[in-house]
This record gives sequence, structure tokens and C-alpha cells, in this order.
Amino acid sequence: MRKLTLLILVVGVLINLSVTAQSAVTLSVASVDIGVGESATISVSIDCTVGCAAADVTIQYDPSVIQVANVNGGDFLSSTGNMLLPISNQITGDQIRYAAVTLNNGNPAATGNGTVFTFQVTGLTDGTSSLNVVNAQVTALDGTPHVVTSVGGTITVGTGGGSGSITCYPTAPAQVVVGQTFDVALHCDGIPTDPGVYGVQICHTLSGQPATALNTQHVAGSIFAGKQILDPINNVTNTGGCYGASLVGDATTASGNVLIASAQYQSTTAGQIDVSLQDVILVSRDGTPLASPLSRSTQIEIIAGSLASLEGDVRRQAGPPSGVSVLFDGINATTITPIGNLAHFVFNNNLPAISAVLVADAPGHLSCEKTLTLTAGANTMPSEAYLLAGDVNNDNTISIIDSTAVGLAFSGSPDPGMVTDLNGDGVTNVIDLVFVGNNYNTSGPTACY
Repeated sequence: MRKLTLLILVVGVLINLSVTAQSAVTLSVASVDIGVGESATISVSIDCTVGCAAADVTIQYDPSVIQVANVNGGDFLSSTGNMLLPISNQITGDQIRYAAVTLNNGNPAATGNGTVFTFQVTGLTDGTSSLNVVNAQVTALDGTPHVVTSVGGTITVGTGGGSGSITCYPTAPAQVVVGQTFDVALHCDGIPTDPGVYGVQICHTLSGQPATALNTQHVAGSIFAGKQILDPINNVTNTGGCYGASLVGDATTASGNVLIASAQYQSTTAGQIDVSLQDVILVSRDGTPLASPLSRSTQIEIIAGSLASLEGDVRRQAGPPSGVSVLFDGINATTITPIGNLAHFVFNNNLPAISAVLVADAPGHLSCEKTLTLTAGANTMPSEAYLLAGDVNNDNTISIIDSTAVGLAFSGSPDPGMVTDLNGDGVTNVIDLVFVGNNYNTSGPTACY
């Protein structure tokens, strides 16, 4: 009960009574030059002229160049005497996230200049790490979102001889059986928010043992999801393909870690297939190419042998069994059928007999995963997988962003990109908020079984 009461209080602080965006908020990340083994404290500063009461900021860095520690809140948000309620000060993988709100004690929201939070960096090796702001949300006391301009920073270690922070790479199953289908997915990570990507071109090549393309075009990924695009460059052959797309009009540019496109193939001969990238071009809104990204390749081992089958059920904590996706070793289920309150998935004799990870997901829920070992010629049937509800914005973390989105939808200003009606009853209310509260501060993937 305390947990839910606190969450409702936070939502009450952030709930959006007016969705008219205001400008004049700038977040800036400091830059510094340090030596290998040296440390420095980095400040994330704000210039706010419209009253700022809450902030949720995520910064991406290169963990091969710097180590990050000691994320601490600054004194700006509480500078007018309102109580500061920290929500997150996490360091996970290559990202730093700080989130906090102020409770209205009758004082105005903070204005002017100050520090939102700080963190410590230590140089690991000669190189340069961008400090890219991949998410920045700042609101007023009543939850009104401000338009935020973000300025990233740079950490130069030693001579700064390292490469840029954008990395593009293909992913594919590590091992498949002759005759099995597989997907090649094309990713780019570490794209900075400023300037972001307005257009992209990426090509991949398959070499080594032959494969058969099952479609003549790529499937577009999440990079420009939900936005109008032009994608006249889209072809797939047995030896690879190219995908190119651009946003249209004043659409928001893409940033962070994105899936650009994927292509499906079928293996034909035992051996190895090498997958590599060529001609990767990321372009900003004004037509300027971003710095050339690092590029990685991957290999697929093709083995002779019998295939295996897999089937089971997935239960959503909230809502009907629709929208469920299931992958094993990166391969999509052959069919997923709603049966009562369950989504029944089947991989029909199209999997290698290996140990690999099964991943289940659904809109508004955290993904879950489980390592399973399949037997050649047999049908494996694991127990029911269970998905936790509350991931309203589908970033695989249940946080203040999700609770705020439920509050906005409840007040009549829903974000069409958010799944706020978690239980699928046609309305957003306290029932949906309870799911967020029960699973607050939980991140996926969770354990499926």
C-alpha cells in the first residue's frame, strides 16, 4: 500500500494538466580531458527559465574508454525549498540514468542555472567517449512537459586516439541446421540525440557457404517506427542487400540504439557464413553525414543434423493474449495462437537442437527470457512463461516515465505511442496504475519460468 501511495503521489506531481509544450530549457553535459587512470566529476547542468520540478535524463557513454561511478543528485531542482524525491541513479551497461521529482511544498519550481546531477568518470584507455543525451524529460510542478534542448559532452582520455561511439553491426543466430531459416538484423548503437539520424543507408554481405534469400526486400526495423518514411533503397539477394530510408517533414530524428532493418534467409550447405556491413551512412536532418561508425561482423555456423520443435504458452499479467512475440535463438515462432488467456506458440521443426535463449514479449509488458536445451527430432514443451505488466513505453523498464504516461492518459491527454490501457478494458484508470506500481523499478528481461 505504501508503494502504491508513493507512486500515486509521484503521478500527482507529474500529471499533465496542460500539454502545451514550453521551451527555454537546456541540459548540458560537461566535457573534460583526463589521463588513463585519472578521474573527474562531470556535471549535468540545466538552464531553465520556465520552472523545472522534475527531470529524467539518460546519458550514453563508451564503457571501453571510461568507467562511470557515483551518480549523485544536484541541488537545482530543490533550490526553492521543495522536497526532492530521487527515483533513479543507475549505471547499466553503457548508460547512466538519473531521475528525480520535487514534491510541491507550496514553493515555486526552480528557475535559473544549476546542477541536476553529477557522476564520476575514470579513464581506462586512450580514446574519446561521447556523453550522448539519449533521453531528456523535464516537467513543471503540474507535470507540463518542457521542450528540452540537450548538449552532450565528450571525455578525451590520453591522446584521444579512440574511435567514435556509434557502432553498427549485424546479428544472426550463432548456429543453424542445414535447411533452417534465419534472420540477419542490422543495428546501430550509440546514435547521439543531437543531431540524431534523419536518413540511413546500410548494406550487408553474406560470404562463405551459400544461402537463399526468402524475400526480395528487408523488413524495416524500429529506427523510424510510427513515422512517415521514404525507403526506395530496399533489396535482398542470396548474397546480401541494401536498405536506405529517410524521414519526411519535421519528424523527430532517431537516436540511441536502433534496429534498422532485417532480412530472412535459408541455409543450404554445412559450413560457415560470414555476415559483414558495407556502405553505412547515417545522415542528420540538414544532410550532414554523422561520423563514420565502427562496424562489426558476425559468423553463422551451419551444421548438418535433425531439427527440433518447440511449443508452449505465454501469459500476460494484464490484458488479453494478443501482441505476444516469441523468439528462440533469434528465430520467430512459426505460429502464435490465442487460446483462452494464453498465447500458444509453436516452432514447427525449424530449430537447431542446441541450448539457446527463448525470449517472450508483449506490448505494455517486460520481456522475459529462459535458456532451453532442445533435442533433435523431439518436441520440447516448457512450462508457461509469465510477462510482468507496466512497461507503458516499451523500453523494458518500469519507471517514472510509465507512471507519468498513465497519469497523462487518465487526465485525457494520452500519448498515442504509449500502451496505457494495460489490461485492455478500453479505459486507462487506477487498475492500470496498480500494475505499474506493483512492478515499479523492475527491468527486463525477467526470468520466464
